[in-house]
Amino acid sequence: MRREKYLSNTMLNKLLARQPSDVVRFLEHFRPGKEAHREEASRTARAATIRYEKFKRYIHLHSTSELDTAPLALHHPGLIDFHEQHRLHRYYAPHPLAGRSDTAGMTLMPFQGTVFVAERLGMLHKHPRIFVKPKVTDDDLEDAEWNDPESEEIMFPYIGDFLLILQGEFHPYCVNWDVKPEAAAFVDPNFYRTKKSLARLRERMEALKYRHELEREYFRDAGIRTVRIVSARIDRHVVNNLKRFVVRASDPRPFDPETTVAIEKRFNQMVTEERTVYKELAALAKTFGCKREQCITVLEQGIWNRTIRVDLFQPVLTDHPLRRESEDVIRRYAAWFRED
Repeated sequence: MRREKYLSNTMLNKLLARQPSDVVRFLEHFRPGKEAHREEASRTARAATIRYEKFKRYIHLHSTSELDTAPLALHHPGLIDFHEQHRLHRYYAPHPLAGRSDTAGMTLMPFQGTVFVAERLGMLHKHPRIFVKPKVTDDDLEDAEWNDPESEEIMFPYIGDFLLILQGEFHPYCVNWDVKPEAAAFVDPNFYRTKKSLARLRERMEALKYRHELEREYFRDAGIRTVRIVSARIDRHVVNNLKRFVVRASDPRPFDPETTVAIEKRFNQMVTEERTVYKELAALAKTFGCKREQCITVLEQGIWNRTIRVDLFQPVLTDHPLRRESEDVIRRYAAWFRED
């Protein structure tokens, strides 16, 4: 099927339908602005989805760096929601936590909108826009004046990477993640080896600087911190382990809670004694009257849920001894999850 051009009337209407300006959706009701299928993903991107039962939906990812980074975010025990490919509203819109029952008494500052921020930065001329027929309706444009009966210029929304909703000590909060494969990708438009003239590269570098500044200011208006995430800074063993376990996390649990706890206890003993899982599987299966694969599911789900603590900074393999946790992964990258 034909891919929809990103800056198009069709894509605009999809964005407005999936993420309205006046409604904040959570968990299974949230829909990413761009979905990871061939009609919407870039031809050069590595699009993928992750089924995540905790949020009762698929997570849509549009690059290798997002695929490497999302499992780390999802692994955080304080994560209560995750919004990928989230729309940056062009005009005034409520805070991402608005409407949640656990935000009573909190002061939630609204978004002022990217158009307002761009104007404040003196860069409104760089804001993306499209021309559409006057028949397009949008709550954001109720007061618009249609001067041209044939077509009108409409500001097109930006799309952010990840918006994390985390449970803090006293209240929930948001952190915006701007994800890139390398630090250079935040400042150098030639990082992706685009063949352009020097003048064009300078123009794109300026546009890139503006884009990141606009996103930071947009979220700052709502009291939300933006963090530049470089996926290459995540330990490769951590990336590989979490990518494997996040898939297992949504598999059906093979046992009742009591049996699961009993099997996890045996695995934790193996971690303490640094024993090899493979050598113990037959005895485990016999003890609990199950298949070996079911025991492996308990192990990998336990590691993901942090009830079995192993060293994620080296490969976790069933034919190698289980190593004790050398460092908590969440603590290593704690700065990326801070509220302020």
